[in-house]
Amino acid sequence: MSTIGRLTYLGADPYGGAVGRLANTAHTARVHMQVSGPRRDAVGTLAAALHVACYLQRNPGGAVVRFHEEHRPDLLKAGSALLEQGAWRQAHVTRCCAPTCSIVC
Repeated sequence: MSTIGRLTYLGADPYGGAVGRLANTAHTARVHMQVSGPRRDAVGTLAAALHVACYLQRNPGGAVVRFHEEHRPDLLKAGSALLEQGAWRQAHVTRCCAPTCSIVC
């Protein structure tokens, strides 16, 4: 078992974010871990927008997109802009250049 001293969330995931699940276990009660984030700057917005862009592309009528329409239209707009500008596709091609790539988003 490794000891992680710090965990930083870059972008918010208000629909299914794991930060709502933080609870002590026997190990985490014994070992202190700092948790910070999500960032509230351009980096945080980009990280959250990439997540939303994935759902806009894969399941535009799904629950994640509907949630953002109602609760975080700013992130929905940012995710849409990434798709419209081709940034999402470029990020996928750059990361996934191998012929055996299995990345769906």
